[in-house]
Amino acid sequence: MRPRPAQRESISETIVRAFTAGAYEFWNSRIPSAVVAALGDASRERTPQALRLALEAMCEHAPVLIEIDEFGKNLEYFAENSSEDDLFVLQELAERCTGRNGLPALLLTLQHMAFDDYVRGANALQRREWGKVQGRFEDISFIESAEQSLRLVAGAFEHTGDLFFDPGLQSWASDEFKNCEHLGLARLLSGGQATLESCYPLHPVTLLSLPEMCARFGQYGRTLFSFLTSREPFSAAEYLEKVTLADPMPSIGLDQLYDFFVTTSPNSGSRHGARLSEIDTRIRETTGLTSDQYKILKTIGILNLLSQGGPLRASVPVIQYALSASSPISVEVIHQEIADLERRGILTYRRFADEYRLWQGSDLDLAALVEQIRKEISSVSPAELLGRLHRMPPAIAARHSQRVGMLRYFDTILSDPGSKNISGPGVDDAADGLLVYFLGSPEEAARFEISANGKPIVIAATSDYAVMVEAVYEYTAVLRALERPDVQADRVAKRELQDRISDARRRLLDRLSTQLSPDRSRRAVFGSSDLTSPYRLAVACRVCCPTYATMSIRIARRFPTRC
Repeated sequence: MRPRPAQRESISETIVRAFTAGAYEFWNSRIPSAVVAALGDASRERTPQALRLALEAMCEHAPVLIEIDEFGKNLEYFAENSSEDDLFVLQELAERCTGRNGLPALLLTLQHMAFDDYVRGANALQRREWGKVQGRFEDISFIESAEQSLRLVAGAFEHTGDLFFDPGLQSWASDEFKNCEHLGLARLLSGGQATLESCYPLHPVTLLSLPEMCARFGQYGRTLFSFLTSREPFSAAEYLEKVTLADPMPSIGLDQLYDFFVTTSPNSGSRHGARLSEIDTRIRETTGLTSDQYKILKTIGILNLLSQGGPLRASVPVIQYALSASSPISVEVIHQEIADLERRGILTYRRFADEYRLWQGSDLDLAALVEQIRKEISSVSPAELLGRLHRMPPAIAARHSQRVGMLRYFDTILSDPGSKNISGPGVDDAADGLLVYFLGSPEEAARFEISANGKPIVIAATSDYAVMVEAVYEYTAVLRALERPDVQADRVAKRELQDRISDARRRLLDRLSTQLSPDRSRRAVFGSSDLTSPYRLAVACRVCCPTYATMSIRIARRFPTRC
């Protein structure tokens, strides 16, 4: 079977498609009947067991290689959805492919980043479950060495052999290599002057920074070639279309590399991504800067992000050299502009390291801090926490109200298996009933006891309640972390937590909207009856119609619409 590129879909969908296409390619019209039947079952059911049986049926006749390209798209889909079948599919196939009695099959996935970078946006429960499945696979990381990366960059450019261009290029490369030797950067350039010639129009400092930037803030080789050959904003290809050759020859500086990554790279929410976001926010929020000061800040930002130490650091000589990519700039101008930025509190000089810092960083381990708070609140009722954070609106029995000409609505509350002393509305209460959103399994909801006071009570539950509970704990933990005095005193940590709070709130509201929306089938229990309905408000109508029939019979004759 040839590699199957994944789409933004569940893993089950991808594997079913790969099994079917691969079987028809291998056997053509002579597919064994047992394989045809197994593939048919897998296509209809798409369950872990059905896919395992399909693999077993194919392995009875030939060894099977399952190679899924672009597997990261499956992982992104998994992070945004709560399907447990995806986990069990991989678990089932991995277990059948290993061990002494394993099938003659191999499951190989290809993705541009580590698993954790794709599922970083998932809730804690999903990440834990994914970690268990990931342990059944062997990670093989492919990261090019610096020498290999330089060869890749050189292969992207083709110099045409112009009689006027070539001597200028050789002279430029010779001068730049001497500058690199003076700054101690030459030892980082394998191939020396010839490498600089073959990698033009990249400035030497840009050339040294590009591979590491692609590794930390992009998708390795894909981002590298996107910068070199695509027509993305601030790419090398766009630069070559616009640049006019002059003496000295212009080249691509760190400020353009910065603009490319800020413009095109998605924020993965990783530690590196948070630093890039912090630097970009600091630069964008600073007003009254000159064009040279913007270039200086972007150049220092890139050097701070790489933080490699040694000669490639944000010292004045390296900053001046990096800024000479577009046009020469004197050291006096550099000192003057940097001094102004220091007075304004934008830059900080670290004397012991001889470098300037734009990103101050934080001494707080926010991930560990939030995880500690999560453990502390794990015994607190999720319904109680959610009740403090979000109020569910009343459920209006719209169809019944139209039918009888009287507005009837249900109060809504949140509960979980640990909730106690919940009672329904009485005859003196304005609400016509109580709708309980139960943060637990439907089986627990069926056993949950509530004191009735004469008006109907409906308990609504979903089997996907765990994703809501995790979102509640995550949102509560980051809110409480922000209240700590040490966080309030740390500007960087405070800003990062504020961004994380916005993301956690968005995820919580999204989970609530998805799991409690009217267009999702949910189980509702009324008395001893199971009112399973695809519409939440329709359940209220089904309860109101028999309960309040005698009270509205005369009005109902005037409104013959059926519930």
